[in-house]
Amino acid sequence: MKLLIASAAATLCLSACAADLAQGYRSTPDYPAYANARDGHLDAVDCATTLGLMGYAASTANDISRQTGIDIDSGNPNRSDWISGMVMSLVFAIAEMREYTVADACAGAAAADSSANRRQGYLPY
Repeated sequence: MKLLIASAAATLCLSACAADLAQGYRSTPDYPAYANARDGHLDAVDCATTLGLMGYAASTANDISRQTGIDIDSGNPNRSDWISGMVMSLVFAIAEMREYTVADACAGAAAADSSANRRQGYLPY
């Protein structure tokens, strides 16, 4: 019950200032990855590629960790990256007054991946 009330309060707060938040997100370094994943050009391929490469990186890191006994970081998004990417996608859906879809979640995953890449020292493009 507490979670339901908290999520309703968070949704109300987000909807009140979604347009301003969306404008602010457009200036973040992860926005180009989000926009590319929502541009309407091969979005499903972008989504499958992003999630597939994350899965492959995690699987490879786990295999190497098991074989060597050394903890290997896959470079995938951490919890903070995922939360920020998903919040970004939710804010854009609310600001554009449309329902949240799988395409939004995929764009959020692309933003999370971009954030993880920056943290690892990789520059976009």
